[in-house]
Amino acid sequence: MRSVPLCLAVTVFSAVAFLSDVRAKEEMIPLGKLPRSVLNAVLKAFPEADAILGASKESDEEDDHEMVYEVTVRVNGKKIDVTVGDDGEIELLEKEIAARELPSAVTESLAKLYPESKLKSADAVCELENGEQKLEYYEVKLKAADGKEVEAKIKANGKIAKDDDGNNEREEENEEKE
Repeated sequence: MRSVPLCLAVTVFSAVAFLSDVRAKEEMIPLGKLPRSVLNAVLKAFPEADAILGASKESDEEDDHEMVYEVTVRVNGKKIDVTVGDDGEIELLEKEIAARELPSAVTESLAKLYPESKLKSADAVCELENGEQKLEYYEVKLKAADGKEVEAKIKANGKIAKDDDGNNEREEENEEKE
């Protein structure tokens, strides 16, 4: 008799643990738990950083067995999110920028796509290739006229950014909502 409730409890616990693991995409981690290779890469890339504000980790999109870490630093009052692989290689930078730093093609495109919206924040998203920063797109958060928060990824030429498969980021977001 005791084994039935015990089996039921183990099954429920396992299901809850599995579902919470599936839902938890990104996990906040204490700075002291960052792998040394990740911390060293960030400190080397940003020796002028005023502070390290936080860190998180998640499974690498390309390889579930590897982790990627996002470390947020503040440099000259602006936040930079640094994405670093397990091996200490910096993969991506998201640098906070002021609205006036957005190219006119981007602001014009935003005005057409999201009329009467207000800019909340903007980041320049850069990939690192051989130590060189390459601007990929601008990630802009807006408050739309209907009060909803919208995130747009737009290239410097004003076109909506596409993902690695050539899919339109905005179309994907719309498909997910349906």
